Amino acid sequence: MGPSSLSAQLPGTHTMRQNILDTIDRAQDHLLIVGYMLNSEEVFQRVVSKCSTVRVQVHLDRRQTRGDGHASRMANDLAKAGAEVKLHDAFEGSMHAKVIVADEHEAIVGSANFTHSGSHRNLEAGIRLRGPSVAVLRNAMLSMFEQMEA
Repeated sequence: MGPSSLSAQLPGTHTMRQNILDTIDRAQDHLLIVGYMLNSEEVFQRVVSKCSTVRVQVHLDRRQTRGDGHASRMANDLAKAGAEVKLHDAFEGSMHAKVIVADEHEAIVGSANFTHSGSHRNLEAGIRLRGPSVAVLRNAMLSMFEQMEA
């Protein structure tokens, strides 16, 4: 949950920021990130650190990413670091999903964009998934992207 200053005080909850970072850290083979935009320096650095050892796939909204200087630079730098970065605009709405999948073992699905506000300041909610449903989520997301590109 977020904002971090409040959720850290609630029994049984974890901060959105820490959940995002922990899930990225747990990826050992594959890391899938789907979001509206990524412009959080902290999240960006954590993802870049995975690029040399993990297959990193990042799917973002083209309009939002290109409209923000930090997000645009981060998308380019992620690609240079070895991530497979795809910016989407092939559908009516926007890329509004916020999903991180580490391997097929753990995922975060929530309302937080991968921005400083999304991980620190905004009122956000998310859920961490573990178990067989994570593989279903990952495969469904990748299948949707394949269909969009066909």
